[in-house]
Amino acid sequence: LWVGHIPKEIRNPTDFQTVANKVKEATNAMVIGVQRPTDKDEVLNPPLDLPMTSDTHLIYLAPKPVLEEVEEDFGTD
Repeated sequence: LWVGHIPKEIRNPTDFQTVANKVKEATNAMVIGVQRPTDKDEVLNPPLDLPMTSDTHLIYLAPKPVLEEVEEDFGTD
């Protein structure tokens, strides 16, 4: 299980289904969810028409990382 950025090759990401399909075609990874960096909420199995923005992080399954990894900050307040 990995968290990565939407590839730069996917210009103007539109919806979850489009991004997931393009990532699958390019890397054979299965995108199973998203994480919005603004609120850190993770959504697994999101609706296919969920709007995507370029800063949305992808949660995906693959044997090894295939997308640019996201640096997680789990610091305590």
